[in-house]
Amino acid sequence: MIEVLEKLKKEYELPEEQIIAIRNKIIANAVRNIRPVENPTAIIIGGQPGSGKSEIQGVEELNFAKNIVICNADNFRDAHPLATLLKKNYPQLYPELTVPFAHRWAQALQHHCITNSFNYILETTLRDGNAINNTIKTIKDAGFKTRLDALAVNEKLSLLGIELRFEKMLAEEDSGRMVTKEAHDLRYKAIPDALRVIANAGQLDDLNIYARNVIVSGDKNKRGIYMIAQNPNNPVGIYLQERNRNWTSLEQDYFKSKFEEVINMKIKRNAPEEDISRFMSNWDISKSRGRKL
Repeated sequence: MIEVLEKLKKEYELPEEQIIAIRNKIIANAVRNIRPVENPTAIIIGGQPGSGKSEIQGVEELNFAKNIVICNADNFRDAHPLATLLKKNYPQLYPELTVPFAHRWAQALQHHCITNSFNYILETTLRDGNAINNTIKTIKDAGFKTRLDALAVNEKLSLLGIELRFEKMLAEEDSGRMVTKEAHDLRYKAIPDALRVIANAGQLDDLNIYARNVIVSGDKNKRGIYMIAQNPNNPVGIYLQERNRNWTSLEQDYFKSKFEEVINMKIKRNAPEEDISRFMSNWDISKSRGRKL
């Protein structure tokens, strides 16, 4: 797989002038109608793939009356001129094939925001606490306030979210971006230690822990994404408590219904049997009831 990946990276490399042209277009589009501020803020949104980071992004955009730039590398993957082809032919390799370009474009946009005192949002999987601390230091040295919004979501829900997103993309666009279970699990397991490293560094102005409620009914203040702790003394403990809490009966039913929705979408598009088997092997529905979400 590594040899195949490296071969494809060389095959789909872009000339430097094209990379720069795309970068300039991304920056121009991202900062249109954005105003500089006297005391800018950089928000880091952290969570594993499929956890719902874009939902926090929406909340923060409203908090800043849309005067904030989104520096999310995932948003820039499709700027690759061959993105559609790559997603269709190599859905599981698509993230790795596009990450060098997307990351470079996101870094350039971040630098532009720092230079021009624009509020901005970064998204991260919180895989490496030390690397994030270096980023925070750079931001702080530029005179920005910093905040981390960490999203606590159980692995089963985020894995299901990845699959559901992939199937919907295939249905709507005839191509999709898949994150492998191995890549997901690697990031999921790394978050508590990374969060501990970041919190212990003491560089942040604010650290918030968010939860995600997939059930529409119930407390109106706990629908979708909602904050469960602001600058807690024990952020890792609170994060893990939410991530590992027991399922409610409504959440169990939601999980099962979405699981069946993914299966039905795969069957409808005549997905290969190995694809369905791979998906089924990620969960044991018979053991899900009563398990922790």
